[in-house]
Amino acid sequence: MSQGWKWRLGLVSGVAFLGLIFLFPTLLPPGSVPPAFMPQARLSKGLDLQGGLHLELAVQTDKAVENSLSRLGEDIDKALKEDRAKVRDVETTAKDVKVVVRGEESASMLRSILEEQFKNVTIENEYDDGELKVFVLTFTSEWEDEIRQYAIDQGIETIRNRVDQFGVAEPVIVPRGNGEILIQLPGLGTLSADDVSTWFEKTMKDEGVDGSVEAAGTEVSVTFPDAASADTVVDEATRRFTGLVKEQQTLQDDGSIKVNFALATSKRAKALIGQTAQLEFRLVDESISISEAIANGAPKGSEILYGKRKLDRRTGQEVGQPAPYVISKRVMLTGEVVTNAVMSVDTNRAEYYVLMEFDGRGKKIFADLTAASVGKQLAIILDGVVQSAPVIREAIPGG
Repeated sequence: MSQGWKWRLGLVSGVAFLGLIFLFPTLLPPGSVPPAFMPQARLSKGLDLQGGLHLELAVQTDKAVENSLSRLGEDIDKALKEDRAKVRDVETTAKDVKVVVRGEESASMLRSILEEQFKNVTIENEYDDGELKVFVLTFTSEWEDEIRQYAIDQGIETIRNRVDQFGVAEPVIVPRGNGEILIQLPGLGTLSADDVSTWFEKTMKDEGVDGSVEAAGTEVSVTFPDAASADTVVDEATRRFTGLVKEQQTLQDDGSIKVNFALATSKRAKALIGQTAQLEFRLVDESISISEAIANGAPKGSEILYGKRKLDRRTGQEVGQPAPYVISKRVMLTGEVVTNAVMSVDTNRAEYYVLMEFDGRGKKIFADLTAASVGKQLAIILDGVVQSAPVIREAIPGG
């Protein structure tokens, strides 16, 4: 029994020593490399330990419902006219759709259309105005909740796509209720240009890479002798430093590669998260399988992009892996020719879709594109993420 305390002391000391070994890399300054015999991974620190960015954003869920009601009014008006109903007026507000028809026969047509085609729509009020029949329509409460939740999910996904480029190890992007999204980016805004430039100089010296490093304010420029050395060092740097964003890579006249970096300050992050989304339409490259492209690289003129992430609605965390696509780099259309984009719902199938309208130039480009690409997949890309890639079944001349 007298020797028992020695074993306990030795066990506690051993565990404490191992804990210090695993903790040591985390205590090193940014850019420092732990000794080879130690673990290289660092513990992720929260905002309370290392600072960072804290934001709370509100999603315009009321606007999402209003847009869906607007499209609902158009769809009902079209369906009634196709059945030759006597439609006097269809008026959409932020909360409902008011449909005015003439006569009981047209009223019966409307009830039948709602029952067959719009299962998530309810008649909130119905009354006579002389020979006119007035119907006030709304979404069911369950479906309205779905529309609001979909808007929040899309907001989380868009924010996550933009945050990814900052290299934050464990960002917190979760819904908070009432249409709000909580964003916490630990470590963002704490990086200094001096730390980054010192790391580049040391790493390039250790690896025998000739070049130069310049740092000013929140920008760092590094010149490499060739693309191979640039790719190796740049990849390591963006993995190591939270908030180091590669902005531009250019080929110099002497064959060297110049890479410009920007440090993600809180101001820059807020601007990026809140900026207008970048919408592109590009064709899927079907000349190579996705497995071959991942193994050997995409063909010249194409790149590998990924689809939307599946998120757990409770936690906002990613579930599974997004689908990869080989996408042509040639941009066929951009968001600048889109005059209107409205999220709506197929109430019969209980599915979401986005209705887009093009301007005159966009209609012509889209018509020519679909006519020349029947049978091919057209990728719809938002902020570098493939939202969908439907097959073009036929030419679409109307835009």
